[in-house]
Amino acid sequence: MKPVKKIFFLSFIAILLIACKKDDKKAKENSGSKTDTSAVSTTDTASVDVDSTAPIKDIFPIEGVPEGTKIVFVNLDTMQEKYQYFVDENKANTARLKQLENVMIGKEKTILAAQNALQQRFQELQAKSQTMSPNEMKAAEIELQGKEQNLLKMQEDYQKFKESKQEELLKKQEQLNKKIRKRIDAYLSKVAEAKGYDYILTYSDITNPILYGNKKLDITNQLLKGLNEDYKAIKK
Repeated sequence: MKPVKKIFFLSFIAILLIACKKDDKKAKENSGSKTDTSAVSTTDTASVDVDSTAPIKDIFPIEGVPEGTKIVFVNLDTMQEKYQYFVDENKANTARLKQLENVMIGKEKTILAAQNALQQRFQELQAKSQTMSPNEMKAAEIELQGKEQNLLKMQEDYQKFKESKQEELLKKQEQLNKKIRKRIDAYLSKVAEAKGYDYILTYSDITNPILYGNKKLDITNQLLKGLNEDYKAIKK
């Protein structure tokens, strides 16, 4: 068994975020113009309960690779689509984004109702202005100013809430991405150590830095088999 020299595996962070955005976009397209304001249950938005720090117990056999091979590669697109840990976390994150969207829609409706109420009250007082006394005019002015300030406060709070929640979700997703990446790296290290690989490279159907690769060196499916079996073992 030869020592591992180097392992190279691209970060999944950007891929995860892009995939979540794609799923969110598809959901909007499928819903058409109708807005779904139904609540998302906490079970849908809960993080996948996984002990990602558990030791790697076993690796799936890598077969068909020529003896003495030092470099192998995997398809990043296939990993993204079929690694169940990634799929589950991506689904949970999409649900969290949808839940936030529903909350924001509710807040926007409240603000819109306050805007309409202010406009309606302004028109009512304007219609009565010719018959109002100076004291009534002053009271009306104070009333409208108060309502306007409350509306501005609602809008300001809405913006702060939105930015805060978006940042919170982004940080959470980054933390989950790191957990997934560390688990993959740990598994790859075991594979490389067992097989004597110096490099495990990745390629994508969209951006492919590998101009040519012997199909015998593509261990994507075998790697996925092992990663998914490992995921079953650590998923609670």
